[in-house]
Amino acid sequence: YLYITILRDPYTRYISEFKHVERGATWKAARLQCDGRQASLEEVPFCFHGPKWTDVTLEAFMSCPHNLANNRQVRMLANLSLSGCYKNDVTLPESRDCVMLKSAKRNLRQMAFFGLTEYQRETQYLFEKTFGLKFRRNFIQYNRTHASEIEITQQQKWRISEVNKLDLDLYQYAKTIFFQRLEKVLKEDQEGKDEDSKEAVVWEDVAHKKNEEFVNQMSRGNDYEEGDENDAEDDEEYNHRIIQQKSLFLIQNQNPVRNHNNLRFSKERRLN
Repeated sequence: YLYITILRDPYTRYISEFKHVERGATWKAARLQCDGRQASLEEVPFCFHGPKWTDVTLEAFMSCPHNLANNRQVRMLANLSLSGCYKNDVTLPESRDCVMLKSAKRNLRQMAFFGLTEYQRETQYLFEKTFGLKFRRNFIQYNRTHASEIEITQQQKWRISEVNKLDLDLYQYAKTIFFQRLEKVLKEDQEGKDEDSKEAVVWEDVAHKKNEEFVNQMSRGNDYEEGDENDAEDDEEYNHRIIQQKSLFLIQNQNPVRNHNNLRFSKERRLN
């Protein structure tokens, strides 16, 4: 068997879990197993009491130091035994965070496939090319969710980022790996099809025009002051957008895959 996962933007994922708790959900049935034993209530106390946790405020949700929603994606992906499981007296919190994040990144990188909730079409395309199969229907990007219906202040957003700093770090790392894999598969797909080479020529023209628009915008000084240097993260986000545009262009214009035998996935293959 192979491990796969889907990651979600930490802000919307956290708000979504808060809304889930607000509707009455609890973590009382959660089995926090690590190294052959279950975490005790002393190690991970409940944030709230009662059979249901309805009407919990966002402030109370964020203030609980034992909130299992905090950095949930890192915790689910990491090998917790490396950081002492749920014991709070093993190492300093900063050291544990570093070990957990490093482990989560390593495990994510070694997965045969992972997708991103915010990039449904790209996730579908990468899944199909990785495992050599075709979904009957295209994935749909739903941007309106329970998490999108709540309005949060800048202060609340800052607080969410504080309690999910590991997840935010992991998500940025995941986006980099995801788009690297996507670009690699797009390149392989183009090289393996004669018709795709024609589409690639068209894409190069599209990319060239978009690059000219970007350069012209920079020269006009829009959203940019002379003498300022582009932040590395902004450059990375721009590259992600370029690859996303390229993938959507090819996905929307490609012919059905004719030979899945060349795209079969083996356990030895990794798209790193």
